[in-house]
Amino acid sequence: MNIAKITLHRNLLPALLVAVVSLTLSNCDLSPIIQPKATQPLSSLSFTTAENSSLSSDISATIAGSVVSVVIPDSALTTKLTPTATFVNSDYTLSPSGSFVLQDGMPLTVTDAKTNASAYYTLAVAVDQATLPAVSTSVITSFVLKKAANSALSSDITATVTPSTVSVVIPYSVANTPLTPTVTLASSTDSFSPASSFVLRNNTILTVTDSATSQRYSYTLHVSIDPSTVPASTQNLIASFLIEKANNPAITQDIDATVNTTTVSLVLPYSDTQLSLLPTVSFSSSGYTLSPSGSFVMRNGTPLYVIDSSTNQTYTYTLQVSIDPSTVPAVSLISSFVLQASQNSALTSDATAVVSGTDIYLTLPYTVVKSSTPLTPTVSFISSDYTITPSTAYAMTNGMTLTLTQLSTGKTYQYTLNVAMDPATVP
Repeated sequence: MNIAKITLHRNLLPALLVAVVSLTLSNCDLSPIIQPKATQPLSSLSFTTAENSSLSSDISATIAGSVVSVVIPDSALTTKLTPTATFVNSDYTLSPSGSFVLQDGMPLTVTDAKTNASAYYTLAVAVDQATLPAVSTSVITSFVLKKAANSALSSDITATVTPSTVSVVIPYSVANTPLTPTVTLASSTDSFSPASSFVLRNNTILTVTDSATSQRYSYTLHVSIDPSTVPASTQNLIASFLIEKANNPAITQDIDATVNTTTVSLVLPYSDTQLSLLPTVSFSSSGYTLSPSGSFVMRNGTPLYVIDSSTNQTYTYTLQVSIDPSTVPAVSLISSFVLQASQNSALTSDATAVVSGTDIYLTLPYTVVKSSTPLTPTVSFISSDYTITPSTAYAMTNGMTLTLTQLSTGKTYQYTLNVAMDPATVP
């Protein structure tokens, strides 16, 4: 993730004028003084129907730190869209300019025309699940990483497929290796994309297109690492991961993460979930660095890369973020979301989610997440006028969308399920 770097010329003017009245600022080189700005230059980003005839309604992105998140309809996945951006002042411009296809993870750059300083953002793209074709069964009947087609694998790996997701657990050694899946489709007229080998990244969009009808079906790829495959020499590279109040004045106290074989588990107050935070990271020995460096928004599922400077070898951790329930102030349309042990034999105790706005944060045992065990939630709402889908048992995967429907009006609301592993249950 790129971190915004803004040269604070204007912010430093008052102090410099007081310190040196005769200083000619236009001749000064302040370029070494680079800090993240308290106010990001990008104020808003939207895609309007006036600029995009393919859209049926305006779409507004959410900006949190250096991440710009947007939810688009399935039909817009391969369509060039024209953004409408607003900035803190008229000196800034957005790149890429004009129309472009929105791709998850693509960089956006905001540049100050006067100073040539740039702020860097990452675009996070998700598909509105309500716009996917209504299918009761998946058009992908199987998704297998076969050893015969992937020399980096020691055995075949079979993914779990639902009508909208493909979930796969891969060895640590192939986390950054392009792999070729063997995909079986429901119809001979269907074709799968990507058509060649690719690095399996969490939240990658996979598509199936029916050439006979031109109908396209979108799937979200959920990727997790099998902790048992992590080399012992890499399991303790991160000695500690701490969010210190001294370096993050917006928080009220230090926050210490739990570091496991492939995960860094962090419990945040509700008020801190949208903040760009600077972690203090120590390693088991010298010569290692963490990427992303600097401050970033702590998102559940964010990959953390530990890089060995001497060999350039990269080791991958996953950031698991949950919310401290006692800090949640808001009331959601969902009053409670609970997985009761009495209704879910895979659980030894009830698992109560934290519902915040349109996010549902759930912590589950390692074995349940890895096996994609179908679970039945008990959901209560602010009134009996609401229902939720899926309504039966399903595998709870990180990033999946749940749809809340108001019966009296037919209006729907999209909730995002954020699933983290309980670090105490990881082998």
